Amino acid sequence: MRTVNPFHNQYDLMEITSVFLDLTGEAYWWLNTDRTGLPFEIWTVPSQYIRPVPGRDLKNWIQAYHYRKGSTEFDIPAEEILYFSLPNPKNEYRGFSCIAGVVDAVYINSKMAEFEGAMFEKKATISGVWTTETGTPVDKATFDRLEQKVEQKYSGARNAGRSIIAAGGLKFTPNVMTPRS
Repeated sequence: MRTVNPFHNQYDLMEITSVFLDLTGEAYWWLNTDRTGLPFEIWTVPSQYIRPVPGRDLKNWIQAYHYRKGSTEFDIPAEEILYFSLPNPKNEYRGFSCIAGVVDAVYINSKMAEFEGAMFEKKATISGVWTTETGTPVDKATFDRLEQKVEQKYSGARNAGRSIIAAGGLKFTPNVMTPRS
């Protein structure tokens, strides 16, 4: 174990393994064996490039490990890999790190903040519908111009509750929502 391969010693092997477990919840050692089947080298495989290939039964829980980096892709027999993982309640074949849990929480929190911000800016409802009094559609240029003016003048927290003055020929029908809606 003092020299686990031509480039790494035991300390390197343990440190790299620990880093991958901390970051991804998984670490892989590829055992290079001699003719007798005994390992003479141990290589760490970056966990972002490898995944277990499930077997068909409990005797062959993992059939192989699939390695893919760029255009390089191949399977490694299960007996050549020593797999370490932290428990994952979502997937029994993959590990789950504390950092992955934090990333999930941050992602959900940022999406919630984005959603709440949009609801705050738009007052969480469609305020109403603009129609022409005659029922004839307006041309695209007029529609785009009116939409832009309404957005500029009436959107956002500072403009909440502001009264709308309709131009001649347009009718505003407010969207009425009750607590039961």
